[in-house]
Amino acid sequence: MGSEEDKILESKMKGSKKTMNTFMACLWSFLVSLGGGLLLAWWEYQYHPTNRQLWMVPFGLILFFTPLIVWFAIFVSDIFSLTPDVTQAAASIHHPEKLSKQESNRDMIDAKAFTLTAIIEIDAQAFTSSLLNF
Repeated sequence: MGSEEDKILESKMKGSKKTMNTFMACLWSFLVSLGGGLLLAWWEYQYHPTNRQLWMVPFGLILFFTPLIVWFAIFVSDIFSLTPDVTQAAASIHHPEKLSKQESNRDMIDAKAFTLTAIIEIDAQAFTSSLLNF
């Protein structure tokens, strides 16, 4: 019984550590973006009428938009990821429906790759034949 409880406790600690790491990444990216926005606001208030300290504008824009672009890229890549989610239960004898879904996804990806390869080969053959006829 003790080993099962230890495993459960260890899995909960791993989950809470992952949640904490995600929270810290969100917090730091928010602070960087906030710093860029405050830098731009300070430049607008203090230096914009005289157009001095222009280096602050691109630096502030980079600080402001980089975390937003990074989080957008992470979000989009997670949505359009073709691999199954790691947090889901692994496909096995105990989960035959997940096994069949993974196999059908794999077959669909293979079919798309084969179709794309065939299209590229046909285009390459047409291109070389048009070059030879030229």
